[in-house]
Amino acid sequence: MGRMYAEGIVGTEISLEQQIRWHLKGNHYPPVHESFVDVAIQAIHAVNNCEGQTIIKMPNGKEKSAYGIVEGLHLDTWCYPSEEDF
Repeated sequence: MGRMYAEGIVGTEISLEQQIRWHLKGNHYPPVHESFVDVAIQAIHAVNNCEGQTIIKMPNGKEKSAYGIVEGLHLDTWCYPSEEDF
């Protein structure tokens, strides 16, 4: 499990929603409730669209930037670097 598992499912025919669900519940420690799947996907899309400062409301009522969510949920495997990152 871990990063190698996540890297192994990226780019497969498995839907992004299912990939994130597996990651949060079985690949992340401690496991994260599946109610965070949509938030995780929103954060991934925001970061990939260079909108990482976007504030997203989470199911627990807290608000965090897309970057913060990606970092906290270890979603960087699904994020693609922009030219600004080099």
